[in-house]
Amino acid sequence: MKKIIKYIISISLLLVPLTAEAIERLVVTFPLSFGLVYIMGLSDKVVGMPTQKLRIKDGKLGPFYSHYSPNLASATDIGFTGAVNIETVISLQPDLVISSETITGAKDNTKLLRENGIKVLEVKAGMGTVKDWLDTVKKSCSDAGLSHRAEIYCSLWEKNLKIVNKHLAKIPQNKRVKVTLINSNGGNITVRGSRSTFCIDLIKLAGGIVMEGKEDPRDSAACAELVYKFDPDVVIDDFSTTNNIPSWINHLTAVKNGRVYPIPYDDKQAWITIWTFNTYSPLGLLWLAKNFYPKEFDDVNLEKAHEEFCVSIFGSNFISKSDK
Repeated sequence: MKKIIKYIISISLLLVPLTAEAIERLVVTFPLSFGLVYIMGLSDKVVGMPTQKLRIKDGKLGPFYSHYSPNLASATDIGFTGAVNIETVISLQPDLVISSETITGAKDNTKLLRENGIKVLEVKAGMGTVKDWLDTVKKSCSDAGLSHRAEIYCSLWEKNLKIVNKHLAKIPQNKRVKVTLINSNGGNITVRGSRSTFCIDLIKLAGGIVMEGKEDPRDSAACAELVYKFDPDVVIDDFSTTNNIPSWINHLTAVKNGRVYPIPYDDKQAWITIWTFNTYSPLGLLWLAKNFYPKEFDDVNLEKAHEEFCVSIFGSNFISKSDK
């Protein structure tokens, strides 16, 4: 009988609509969803998260976290999606847990949490395409009673996309640049392809032509032959912390013309600030387009766009240390 009563109480708690005012204690188990916390305006409510996965060690915060969410220094490490310490999460008495909808083990954890009367917001793993990401933002904010936050973010995305489309309309298809996405971290080249769904989609929206079909590298180690044949006009370096481009690509048109661009970020500790990752993608779109077509996008001020993004989403400007 006690188990039945406990089950009924748990279900009744889940039937109560979630409101923003009710979220005072937030736990995040899914690292890829951490940017949602800032879009939802709940970064100051986080009491538990996967600190190791989010590069926070011994409570030491980099400039981004220190500026926008200094409370993270005292947040409890709860493991990460698929290996969550359920006892720790329950002991934190969260009003809401953000978890994964698809990762192995997450479903079992969600079931246990809900049986203990804890509300869980499940989001898609990976976030897929740009559209998938924006749909996730809308649904997550709606489920948390924060639809107005999604409107702010998505409106900014739509505004920047309109700017890009307006400029691209003046550039014929046969004048579009060929783009290769790589990661050169440690001097070892990985050629990105369709498996890097989000960034590849972003490159296409910015007017870049990528390798497709049989030539699609699908994220692989140094596909030299494919890259030589494609001979890109632009190379985008996917978050290299070393900027150590190996000599074997020096003959490419992009390298000869000095058109190899490391993706900017606001804080290397806070990987959500990488401009081509989902959270910062409204800026990443503009940055890509401006680097693809500098003359046509000469009127686009990235510094101003960055300030608008930070003020709109985070509430105040942040002086980035990276080179835009």
